[in-house]
Amino acid sequence: MNRVLFGLTSTLVLMLGALAASAPMPARAADPIQIPTQYGPVVGETTDFGAQFLGIRYAASPAGANRWTPPTAPTPWMEPMPATEFGATCAQPPSAFGLPSMDEDCLFLNVYTPNTPFPKPVMVWFHGGALTYGQSNSYDPERLVDDGIVVVTVNYRLGALGFLAHPELTAEAGQSGNYGLMDQQFALEWVKNNIAAFGGNPNRVTIFGQSAGALSSLVHLASPSSTGLFDRAIVQSGAITLSPRSQSQADQHGVAVAAQIGLAAGEPGVCDLACLRGLPLGPILGAQLLPTEIGYFPNIDGVVLDQTIEAAFASGDFNQVPVIHGSTRDEGSLFVLGILQRTPPGLTYEQLIPAIVLLNPDLPPATVIAAVPEILARYPLASFPGGLPEALGAVGTDAIFACQGYYAAQLTSADALTFYYEFDDRNAPPLFPSPFPLGAYHASEIPYVGLTLTSVGPGQFDADQLMLSETMTGYWQQFARGGNPNGLFAPFWPPLNGPGPMMKDRVQQMIPPQPTTRVGVFEDEHQCDFWLGLRP
Repeated sequence: MNRVLFGLTSTLVLMLGALAASAPMPARAADPIQIPTQYGPVVGETTDFGAQFLGIRYAASPAGANRWTPPTAPTPWMEPMPATEFGATCAQPPSAFGLPSMDEDCLFLNVYTPNTPFPKPVMVWFHGGALTYGQSNSYDPERLVDDGIVVVTVNYRLGALGFLAHPELTAEAGQSGNYGLMDQQFALEWVKNNIAAFGGNPNRVTIFGQSAGALSSLVHLASPSSTGLFDRAIVQSGAITLSPRSQSQADQHGVAVAAQIGLAAGEPGVCDLACLRGLPLGPILGAQLLPTEIGYFPNIDGVVLDQTIEAAFASGDFNQVPVIHGSTRDEGSLFVLGILQRTPPGLTYEQLIPAIVLLNPDLPPATVIAAVPEILARYPLASFPGGLPEALGAVGTDAIFACQGYYAAQLTSADALTFYYEFDDRNAPPLFPSPFPLGAYHASEIPYVGLTLTSVGPGQFDADQLMLSETMTGYWQQFARGGNPNGLFAPFWPPLNGPGPMMKDRVQQMIPPQPTTRVGVFEDEHQCDFWLGLRP
């Protein structure tokens, strides 16, 4: 099994929304514009859609003695601080989309604001990347901003620097791990305190993200320490885990990672906390993942999370704001691409099934292995015209994202206005080269909701895709404005908890040229009773 999973990390960066080390957005001729913030004035520039302020420091450097500590306020400044270039990307190893970053001083955000006089709704984007890769700079929100939304994109600590738990860290502070999520909370506090000066409404803040960024949004929905920091949430392919590990489990994992880092650094014996804090970045980034891992996950630390996401949603003990949840029709295809590129040739469908299913950390390995015969019966290879890639992709879609995402939506719908979508453009512009069709792959919906991926360039939409993109972008904007995606000119999107029959299975299918509502088919189509039955 380890041979199957080993070495997937660099390819799965693609699959988790990590679009790192992108080129800066094209310069737009600009006049300087100065805005006061709580820490000091910043000077951005006007653009043809309004204004942008890049690389605003929202927290002190987390380097040196601040490594593996919660974020703190930066030293205030008196002189205007230039905000015309992106800040440093948080430290990470090289990915398929660029060079590594070796900078821990990376807690910067970007503000894009339209040229309209009245307070605007605010959308705060958390990038994906397995909580290990990615950067705020990779996403150009001009389309959202041009239609009257203030958009904030955020850097947060990644990988071991952002999510390592360890017994010594826990003894030092009473908890450990989740530093990257604390960064996000600190950024949201900055937004609440400062966004009005940029023309944003601090009482109309929507958090949204894709993959690990969407998992972050789920955490903030469940987190008592995120209460009051946002007013709506959009979760795009984020239900990777609904049951994060405990602090003690995370600490044990951290001991194994620390030993690996110490060996990589050539440290004799055990590399303790003082040793880890004194190490250069190279060995940390090179040895921060165990061989079978593709990234990091949150943990129940008693501060950011005091229970699992599932338990918080099931009990109603969460931040009950309007929520959009969603997934793509072919989430698993990109993961299959990585598996087939990085594993020995000749492995059978039966042998590869655990490799894709066990990317869901909520499913016990022994349970998955025992269920392989039933999975083969439910997803017979002969029934997929695309052969092995299509079959494995269907298994991965249902096991990792579709059913857990819909389950999370059902749970929040008991207490909060909740909508669900499935992105289903199986001819979505390809962002990644593949020898087989990827369909509506993981991350394929991002360009359809008003964000341009600057690291790969805009996809080329045909007329029907452009119409779908305009509708989806409109849904996202309308939701940010009023907590409901429905407006005057788009197909009606019923909530899961609205009136009418079959209210627990109403999914907006995002398919060109216009979305349609499907009723009573999603759970059966994705065999959710089976997959949810494998959860402990």
